[in-house]
Amino acid sequence: MKTSLRQFLMCFALWLSASLANAAVLNFDDLAFLSNVPAGYGSNLDPNISVSYRVFNVANNSTVYPYVSVWDTNYGDLTNVIYQVSGFSSYAAEVTFSPASTHRVLLDQIDMAGWPNSDRLLSFLRVWNQDYSSLLYSQQNVTVQGDSVGPRHSTFAINVSHPGPIHLQWGSDWNIGVDNIVFRSSPTSFNSVPEPTSLLVFAGLACLSVLRRKP
Repeated sequence: MKTSLRQFLMCFALWLSASLANAAVLNFDDLAFLSNVPAGYGSNLDPNISVSYRVFNVANNSTVYPYVSVWDTNYGDLTNVIYQVSGFSSYAAEVTFSPASTHRVLLDQIDMAGWPNSDRLLSFLRVWNQDYSSLLYSQQNVTVQGDSVGPRHSTFAINVSHPGPIHLQWGSDWNIGVDNIVFRSSPTSFNSVPEPTSLLVFAGLACLSVLRRKP
């Protein structure tokens, strides 16, 4: 029994490592001494996806700044996070992921935390399609961790897959920062892409099937 369990765990670990190897993690650790995120930062992480940033006016979706800012500490246990440039409550931040025409983009998850080492109320976290006509993901008025009492940051599982550009938006408190954005590309020749949780289930069942056949 112990041998079978060990074999299962080894099989599962190998599959998980292979799956995660295709994911890109967008963090901002090498921007510690910069005020703003350079244009196109992170576009080299996946050859099929380009990344862009902006701060926009929530009322009319107009661009205020063609960039977001970066801050190094006191966002919980996260370091070098991005946030909206201004403290105006009418502004919010956006990161856009634009896949090549032959690929789709998959946005898996993000980390968020509040400054200064505080829990904060996030007005909205959402993902739009390319022309802002359809919401692919949305949460409103949720608590983002950051203080020393509870978790030091919050992780949001987005699990969005789309064949065109997507816009990750959050607002409108500039004391909430974003880090560790996990995303990847997949060829559009696949009609559908299972969510990561579904893939884990499929992998587990496959490993069990293999072990069950082993004499």
